[in-house]
Amino acid sequence: MPDTFQRRDLVITIADMKLSFKELRNLKSLTAAGYLAALAVVCNAFISFKISPTLQIDTLIIPIALAGMLFGPIVGGLVGAASDIIGLFSTENPFFGFTFNYFLMGIIFGFFLYKQEKIMLRLLIAQLLVSVLITFALTGLWFSIMGIGGPPHIMWTNRAIKTAVVSPLEFVALFAVIRTIVPIYNKHIK
Repeated sequence: MPDTFQRRDLVITIADMKLSFKELRNLKSLTAAGYLAALAVVCNAFISFKISPTLQIDTLIIPIALAGMLFGPIVGGLVGAASDIIGLFSTENPFFGFTFNYFLMGIIFGFFLYKQEKIMLRLLIAQLLVSVLITFALTGLWFSIMGIGGPPHIMWTNRAIKTAVVSPLEFVALFAVIRTIVPIYNKHIK
């Protein structure tokens, strides 16, 4: 991999944030980010498993994490938000709290994975943050505000179970996809 990927710190620096902003001016980056946003919409619509109104297993985390890793937190966040906004057209009850969740998800993955070569520990930390902060806390808050999910103790128990069960599966899926896709992207597209 190029020398720019050999970093030892855990999160990105201000200089890397500027690089992430510059990705917005790169046509290849924007095109790939658009494809990842479209893939996230497709994943959310067709490759998700709804167990109950408040319990769903999603695969859209994969394209959002890839966007954050390849193009930084700015583009990762925008891909997450754009994919949810586009997906709102097929939703009966749109709620922009979830848009914020996906925006924040792209930012978190970008902060930990952008311009990084050795990603296992960084991916684990990012995934844990996303699981606790977004899957458990923020999504639970949005469900409480929306008044769905039943009594609070039932809804929070469901959130805890989903976080505990799905988070390791997401980590394994993300790691496998990233280890497969990123070298191909770096070799053929970048």
